[in-house]
Amino acid sequence: MLSMLFDSRAFAVDFNSSVEKSKTQKVINVEEKVSESFDWNNYMEKVQTKVKKNWNPPFSKKSIRTVVLFSIDRSGNISSLAVKTSSNIPSADYAAIDAVKKSAPFEPFADYVKHNKVDVQITLDYNVHNYINRVNIGNDKFLAKKFFVRGLFYYKSKKYKEAILYYTKAIKLDPDDDNYYLYRGLAYLDKKDYSKAVDDFSAGIKLDSGNINFYLKRAAAYVELKQYNKAIVDLTKSIELRPDVSAVYENRAHFYFLVADYNNAVLDYSKAIELAPKQADLYYFRAASYKNLLQYDKAIEDVLKAIKFEPKNTDYYYLIANIYELKEDYKTSFSYRRKAFKYEKRNK
Repeated sequence: MLSMLFDSRAFAVDFNSSVEKSKTQKVINVEEKVSESFDWNNYMEKVQTKVKKNWNPPFSKKSIRTVVLFSIDRSGNISSLAVKTSSNIPSADYAAIDAVKKSAPFEPFADYVKHNKVDVQITLDYNVHNYINRVNIGNDKFLAKKFFVRGLFYYKSKKYKEAILYYTKAIKLDPDDDNYYLYRGLAYLDKKDYSKAVDDFSAGIKLDSGNINFYLKRAAAYVELKQYNKAIVDLTKSIELRPDVSAVYENRAHFYFLVADYNNAVLDYSKAIELAPKQADLYYFRAASYKNLLQYDKAIEDVLKAIKFEPKNTDYYYLIANIYELKEDYKTSFSYRRKAFKYEKRNK
């Protein structure tokens, strides 16, 4: 069932999803007058479809049910992801959490929607009898999911060679699932086999050209291969796909900083700050860019903002100390270094 409650700052949505069949219904609290015409039922069906596609439950000799909770904000980003009701099978709970993570970000809310977030509860059911029947008729997709989940556990354990082996088995059985290419590409990326990572992310893009994760990760591989022109194309494409997400601007800004294009780095960090004004490290990175442009006063202003949000982060104090040193204000520089030493000592 899907229910929406409009009696608080956030409202809640609850729907059930199963591998075989999912039904979604909407109930609106009649005591509240709803002025929005946003089609929440359609929105939640899209959320459901995305999560269901990414759910890869492990094989089990008994039926499984896991209930997860999470919130979706106006931009489509998720937070507060947790298991509400465990299946008592850790791998199944992990697969449910992973399904939501892989599905994010979701579509942003329409501009006229008044609510800042929606709280979602999803029940994921695994019917062992239906799955056994599938295996008996030679369902390759089921076996592919089984290999994929095994690959996930090897990947989590940083056993990338073994993870790649099982991801490859999954791809051979089901070559049309883009997630298999994404995760094998990630394993290659962590294994520092950047060319193969590029190949997998490119294959994933052919299957799902709207998934920004492929572009962001392929850009990271291109940077390691020093193919900077290709990297900037992918980073720019990710912005075109999700211009409302601060992280995509932040990623391109980091790239500009890496290649010493500090003016463009400042522009992208500034856009990221517009979308996430309370993210301290964005001010820190923009300050570093200003410092390299010799715009010391702007750099100091940004570091002080970063310190306001994270007053115990020693990196911020070291940066501002360095800036004052460049300004030949050694007394102020020393005072900030002392603060950095103080917090370092407390953090040990």
